[in-house]
Formats: sequence, C-alpha cells, structure tokens
Amino acid sequence: IRVPGESCQYQVPVVKVQNYTVAALFEKELFFFIPFHIFAYEKDFAAYETNEEKLKKLKAVYVDIAERLDECARRGILTEFEKRTVIAMAKKVLEKIANKYSNVKEEVGSVMGGKVLNYEAKDILNQGRAEGRAEGIVETCQELGLSVEAVCRKLVEKFNMSEEDARENTAKYWK
Repeated sequence: IRVPGESCQYQVPVVKVQNYTVAALFEKELFFFIPFHIFAYEKDFAAYETNEEKLKKLKAVYVDIAERLDECARRGILTEFEKRTVIAMAKKVLEKIANKYSNVKEEVGSVMGGKVLNYEAKDILNQGRAEGRAEGIVETCQELGLSVEAVCRKLVEKFNMSEEDARENTAKYWK
C-alpha cells in the first residue's frame, strides 16, 4: 500500500484448498472447505470423463467424504442440518465446475445425494420451526385454559395438520 511519502507491507495468508487432504479437512474440522475440495481434481476431469477406473477412484474419495460427514453427525461434531448443508453446497459446486463432464457430475453427484439434498436441509430446518411453533401454540393455549380439543383444532387450522398429527403434537407438548 502506498501512502504519501511512505509505504506499508503486510502478508496476506492464503488457503489453498487443493493442498488439504480429505483427512486433513476432517482432522482440522474445516468443513466449510469440503464443497471446494473438488477443485483439487478439476484439472483431471477430462481423464475422469473417459476413464472408468479413474472415475471410480474419484467417486471413492466422495464416498469417503460422505461417510466421514455421517460419522461427524453421529458423534455430534456437526448437526444433521450442517452436514446436509455441506453436502448440498458440494453438489452445487460440482454442478458448476463439472458442467461439461456429465460422467463426473453424475457419478460424484450420486454420492453426494442427488437433487433431493438441495432441499432436504431446508426441509429439516422448516420441520423444526413448525414443531417449535406448534409447541408454542400448545403451551399458550394451555396457559389460556383451553381444552386439548381446542388446541388440536388450532393446530389443524394453523398448520393444516391432520387431526392425528395435531393430537400427537398436543400430547407431545402438553405439560
């Protein structure tokens, strides 16, 4: 940076995702970088596209990533929502950089869950929100002295729940 009569220098740290192995990403819990790990293989996409054995090896890398993400979710290192978000983002990055390589996109994409995962994380979040709202309605109605049946009717009206689901939610949150 140049300023009148002087200059100033400083180092800018740069992270090269390609320099990290899958093991290192998980050891250091650098989950944010997982969607960009595909860049480490981008220069070889043409070879993967035409060579089934090489493509199998690339797919195996992503099977390993998916299994490690599942394990992190099981151990509580990542929430299910975070895991699904990482997978959805990896799928989006893959679709953008491998758009000319249908075999790469299809094989690696199949490991990362296909199109369903683009929305599954959102569905999980929305389900949690709906359950939270239902819990709030049940508690509020109970505090107001409404009957279980009145609460069930509210849940059916407010959330278009079936009567069975409304009864189940009411029972779940009734204190």
